[in-house]
Amino acid sequence: MPDAPEFLHRYRSMTSLRAREDVERILVHRQIHLSSPAWFNDPFDCKVPRSRDVSDATLVAWLNARCWRELRHRIEVESGPFAKGPTDSQVARRREELWVTRHEILDQDVAVFQRYVDNCGVLSLSERSDDILLWSHYADSHRGVCLRFRHDALRFPQDPDPKPPLMQNVLQPAEQVEYSESYPATSFVWSPPWERYRAWMLTKSSHWCYEREWRVILQPKKQPEFEDAVELPTETRHDWQSLPEDALVGVILGCGIKPEDERTVQEWLRLSAATVPLFRARKKPDRFELEIIGD
Repeated sequence: MPDAPEFLHRYRSMTSLRAREDVERILVHRQIHLSSPAWFNDPFDCKVPRSRDVSDATLVAWLNARCWRELRHRIEVESGPFAKGPTDSQVARRREELWVTRHEILDQDVAVFQRYVDNCGVLSLSERSDDILLWSHYADSHRGVCLRFRHDALRFPQDPDPKPPLMQNVLQPAEQVEYSESYPATSFVWSPPWERYRAWMLTKSSHWCYEREWRVILQPKKQPEFEDAVELPTETRHDWQSLPEDALVGVILGCGIKPEDERTVQEWLRLSAATVPLFRARKKPDRFELEIIGD
């Protein structure tokens, strides 16, 4: 795996009121917005696939584990966490009850897991500060700005949990997105929850490889106990988060930024409590490339 980049970048527009508020809150108040995967412009991104090619033997193993978790949850609610767990015969009876509707239950569980993913907060960043397409797609055709962050400073705290979360290896720092021609080789039925969670949230179509994306992902504060009993988190993570100290280390002006927007950015930087360098993207005279002046 290649070395992590020193800096990560976030391209932003200065056109709409919402976009301007986003930049202002980053520069003046050191707050940044994490998005829900449900809002992503790629319909394949962070979507939980439901494979129909699942053998009955695999479904038996999955349903056994699911029934055990369900019965264990009921016992804990009724008798406390130290009560004896369900017996094999209890699990088998419950599995037989559910077997006729196994495919519908699997669909429901996939939907619950998808809602959990959609309640995560995702901060998307790029290794590149000089990519023409990124400036065009995410910074209003080079009329916006590109915010530069120190990679090693972009770490957001998670809430303490008295027990290990279902989704292990919590994604606090920025992690690299992988690009592929096909879905990750993981299954909702037989893959561990933490493995499928990471695979589906950190794998994108190879069409997007030019973005060279890294992601910070914060999970909802409520971890699901088992699929049938899970409730949607009361507190989602796609909201405003305080930026870690010293994370923002530069602002790059687009080569087509309007003079009034440039003055606004300079005023926001003046109001900031910290000194942040200002750079400028400029078209190279003899190539279809940008150079960052001030680096």
